[in-house]
Amino acid sequence: MSTTRETILHCLSVHDPAREAIRWGDQIWTIGELTSNATQWAVTLKEYIQPGEIVVCDYQEDPFEYMALFLGVMAAGGIHLSTRDRNSTWNRLNRIGASWNAVSRIAPQPHEIAALDGLRLVLAPDAQVLLVQTPSKGSTSDSAEPGRILETSGSTGEPKWVYWTEQDLLADRRSWIEELALTTADKVLNLHPLDFAHGIDVHVLPALMIGALLIHRNIRIDNKAEIAADLTVHGITMMSALPSHYTSIAVCCTAPNAGQSVRMALVGGALLSPASVQMVYRRTGLQLKRLYGATEAGIMCADLKRDEQSLPRLRPMSGVSMTIRPLSNVISAVFPTVGEPYFRRTHMARSYWGDPERTASAFSDGWYKSGDAVICNDDGSVAVLGRVDDVWINPDSEVMHSSGEVSASLVDVEGVTEVAVIPPKGEALSLATVFCTVDPNAHLKKVEAEIASILSAAGVRANIYLSNEWPRTLVGKPDRRALLAWVQ
Repeated sequence: MSTTRETILHCLSVHDPAREAIRWGDQIWTIGELTSNATQWAVTLKEYIQPGEIVVCDYQEDPFEYMALFLGVMAAGGIHLSTRDRNSTWNRLNRIGASWNAVSRIAPQPHEIAALDGLRLVLAPDAQVLLVQTPSKGSTSDSAEPGRILETSGSTGEPKWVYWTEQDLLADRRSWIEELALTTADKVLNLHPLDFAHGIDVHVLPALMIGALLIHRNIRIDNKAEIAADLTVHGITMMSALPSHYTSIAVCCTAPNAGQSVRMALVGGALLSPASVQMVYRRTGLQLKRLYGATEAGIMCADLKRDEQSLPRLRPMSGVSMTIRPLSNVISAVFPTVGEPYFRRTHMARSYWGDPERTASAFSDGWYKSGDAVICNDDGSVAVLGRVDDVWINPDSEVMHSSGEVSASLVDVEGVTEVAVIPPKGEALSLATVFCTVDPNAHLKKVEAEIASILSAAGVRANIYLSNEWPRTLVGKPDRRALLAWVQ
């Protein structure tokens, strides 16, 4: 007796098809329209793709088209992989030896086709067939279950392909919905690009699965004052953003009570200073709650209960086990409260696609090795310092520093909009490298002098670089490799 595989697309079918699903500017899509479009994609793709095959999709800013294809790929039994750099993605898949398909606006040229042995099918966004061929290569050794591959680079800039099955996504999102007590009455604001891990995980899928309205905005290009106004106009009840997003919205906000309807204003991605937390609350009324997660394991720790969170005290989410192990360097020996958290949960990513060595290093015996450094508080909670390599000991003072703490001390400098800190190389005389993006109207000499004063008071020796903008990874984080190459 066969059973029908549950898909995320099926979860939408229990809701009123006339109910609004996504708003993007003046455009609105209902649940029925989204389901219909996604179903059409599923039917089309099923004619061509094999179960568990990858479908590479050109990134689209339009959330309706992006989500319809995202849902349709998995409903057809495929693995969705969004990309903004088609050539590098196709070439990487070819090197791995995968059998794969693509939805792309551009048909491959004859010389490309000859070099891409694993490519089977290319469809245009309107489902017009651009290419069908029989590949000479087989599939990878990864488990071929429907799901998605998400490209992430974290703070290093080195790309990794994180593979989640659809069933793990469903289960993980259900626990998240329960944790936040989301209902159909909620209105969720998403500021992240849809190929950013938490754009889908924290916002879009939970909203669609529960039948809540999703308001989609692009924090990089949309007017920040209009986004601040959206809090009141749409009666937003749940949102999540990076610290820099909140501070930029707060600066542009003219209504101190704009966020009074928001019961969950979640923040993650970096340490946020107490002064920044208070500034956001004073200017917007938003009471920020801290998250700590990873693309590989979802949201792992949070502090969702307390309203005032000037000090980070994060605890594992329901169903998440955490153990702290000593760092491999000397820091844990000198500072025993500092360690690296490992996490175990029933549903998380399966692997780094096509990278068995990295998979074996990060996923072992059911535990996920975070690669982060945390301080263990007396009450059992943790404060995240950053990546393990972002923590160092000053050889002169024997004081421990971290990129996260240094960044948090600088973001409150007037005129500074974002900070990235790269630790010393390890030599006794080497310096940390501090990058700051600065408001174009700020007085650079004054900003630099205040930054230097704060670093000196903290005992941090550093080279300081100021810019109006900096190179970024695909998900909008500072590209640290490119920044270092720039200063060298």
